[in-house]
Amino acid sequence: MAYLLSKENFAKMSEYVYRKSGIFLEEDKHFDKLAKYVDARAAELEVDNFRKYFYKLRFEDKSGEEFQALMNGVTVNETYFFREKDQFEVLVNKILPELHEKLPASKTLRILSSPCSTGEEPYSMILHIVEEGTVVEQRDIEVVGIDIDSTVIEKAKKAKYTDRSVHAIPKGILAKWFKKKALGIN
Repeated sequence: MAYLLSKENFAKMSEYVYRKSGIFLEEDKHFDKLAKYVDARAAELEVDNFRKYFYKLRFEDKSGEEFQALMNGVTVNETYFFREKDQFEVLVNKILPELHEKLPASKTLRILSSPCSTGEEPYSMILHIVEEGTVVEQRDIEVVGIDIDSTVIEKAKKAKYTDRSVHAIPKGILAKWFKKKALGIN
């Protein structure tokens, strides 16, 4: 299948995306997804070549909505609770205790989770901190999740998850902190 996006134009597009977002798109991993996205958006915007679409994206997108749609279309949102469990254990058992010792007791420990996708990572951090940590008993801890994909942030705010999202949570923690509903888990 011939795409509007050529390999040469992929380099231009990926450089633009990197400058605007800090996200590096690798040709081997992202070409097909980006090419399909550009074809779909070009058809929707009624433009017949890459150059016209790229012009619209760079110069006519005053509100940033087209760039946001592009980010929503090409970012990968693979996530589930307790994914990379070892990292959460290092956070709870090593990093937080060290910060607790070094920082004044009145200072809130703040953690930024980026990218957070639909919220499983920051919520997993919180669950580990509350269930396994001792620092939370001695000081305030704040976890904030951010993501460049606006659609996943909206899903994170709703905090409704599928069985697949919660499959790795130990049963006791799942029963304690989540409610099963007909259309998902809260």
